[in-house]
Amino acid sequence: AGTKNVASIVDFAEAVKKKKKNMEDNFNKVSSLKTYFIDKLKSNFDEENILINSKGNSTPYILSFTLNPDLYKSDSQAMLMNLDVNGIAASSGSACASGTIKPSHVILASGKSAEYANGTLRFSFNAENIFEEIDYTIDILSRMFEKFKK
Repeated sequence: AGTKNVASIVDFAEAVKKKKKNMEDNFNKVSSLKTYFIDKLKSNFDEENILINSKGNSTPYILSFTLNPDLYKSDSQAMLMNLDVNGIAASSGSACASGTIKPSHVILASGKSAEYANGTLRFSFNAENIFEEIDYTIDILSRMFEKFKK
């Protein structure tokens, strides 16, 4: 069996501690980013206009919301193109559904209509995102939503 490499074992344990600390810090930062985004949505848009799909206990790494289909045209593909042109990455569904133009099966399974699902946008966060990116996104969304009013 031989002698244990104690120095490597200690180094590995230290690396795991640092990684765990980074994971906690990243989780806290991403949680703050998501909360900030939701607060900005609520302060810039009437709550009847934007319906937040991500509940309080959901992952902080994803925010999903839908434009009220009674007030806005439901066209997530056009919205995604508009965001992309402005340098903002978003999606209309999960990564496993990327590339498809079908409405989110998750939104449909929750009992919502296809029209509702077609107005859904999904933003992902990581610890490298900054609050200014959210401010920029809110500004672009404000201008974009005007174009989609019924």
